[in-house]
Amino acid sequence: MLSKPHPLDDHLQYPRVYRMTGGWSIFLALSAAAMFVGGMIGTWFAATGALKNPDSRIWLVGLGVAIAVFGLFCLLSLFQSRVRLFQDRIEVEELTSVRIMKRDEIRGWRLLPTSPPVYVFEPTDSARRSVKVAKMFRLDVEFTDWVYSLPNLDVVDAQASKAEILSDTNLGATPGDRMETLARSKRIARVVNFATYAAITWGWFYPRPYELAIAALVVLPWIAVWVMKRSCGLIRSDQFRNDKHPDVAIPLIMPGMILTLRSVTDYNVIHSPWVAVLTMCIAGAFFLSTFGADSSIRGKVGSIIGLAVWSLAFGYGATVETNVLLDHSRGTGYPAIVEGKHVSTGKRTTYVLQLSAWGPLTKPDELEVSRATYEPIERGDTVCLSLRRGPLGVEWYSMRAWQRGGQPAACR
Repeated sequence: MLSKPHPLDDHLQYPRVYRMTGGWSIFLALSAAAMFVGGMIGTWFAATGALKNPDSRIWLVGLGVAIAVFGLFCLLSLFQSRVRLFQDRIEVEELTSVRIMKRDEIRGWRLLPTSPPVYVFEPTDSARRSVKVAKMFRLDVEFTDWVYSLPNLDVVDAQASKAEILSDTNLGATPGDRMETLARSKRIARVVNFATYAAITWGWFYPRPYELAIAALVVLPWIAVWVMKRSCGLIRSDQFRNDKHPDVAIPLIMPGMILTLRSVTDYNVIHSPWVAVLTMCIAGAFFLSTFGADSSIRGKVGSIIGLAVWSLAFGYGATVETNVLLDHSRGTGYPAIVEGKHVSTGKRTTYVLQLSAWGPLTKPDELEVSRATYEPIERGDTVCLSLRRGPLGVEWYSMRAWQRGGQPAACR
């Protein structure tokens, strides 16, 4: 069977060939050249330079060669890549392959909002791979006309999502009532999302007062679950492209992540099976509540795995923060000798004391302190640690004081 030609282009000359624009060609060529040169320099240094660990030489040489080869591949691909447009098909040629799709094999197209945007041509046969054309090629009006004569799957999906909402009798007696319910749900989701953005900014950058900032991060995910439950399936835990349903994904994901980061950054927890049990209990309750409130994720393996990860992060952060903030005990003092110290630099600078074994810890430990505390302390000094057992039964400790030289009895 002959492929159906584009109905608007009988007068055009085919094939039409499209290559990358000058700007993208320069940018990609420079990037590929930088990888090639950097890989070659790295290979030479790894092969001839003095390394602290000579056993790693072969791995470093291999890494340098891999980077150089990848850079060369990208550079060659740049000159080989082109798009050819025919009346009845489209061809995308790369360095090692040519992808061809006929018009009558195309179910429709999507436009991915990436940088640059990418046309995705989806086949009618789900077993075949889609064909992608990025807007880094010098496309013209004729190409756009050819594409827009095919079904726009983004529009199809949006219409299907809207139709699903309009047909849901749980949202109102008439289509007008359902659209009003949709508008109200969008406002509610917008408020919850805005409150979450404010809470995660507050909780990470300036958590003062600390207890109130943490409480907001703990409560907001539960508010999101309650909002989903009350919406009768209209508000969801995730929103896919072109979906008209409002979502509260941010309130479900980010507070738990910030709680975990704050717990790891602010407190020294002695991990035990009991910590894992508490984390799993809270995470399980949150997972089941979210799963029950949003039926749209059932059967979607990726969404379920993502929800499980978010739930574990929330469970751990909530466990540690609740245990510490509700702990008003004085604690038991233990001495530890400073065996060394170092500064770690990266996204943030941390000041770390290397401590001897102490109390329940039978192996050397590390303690992160402030710069003001770090600078005057010397190797051989004693730090006084306060070990507490919070109301949830999770042990944690903090530095109470320090003193010059080793006088352990003063910490008791």
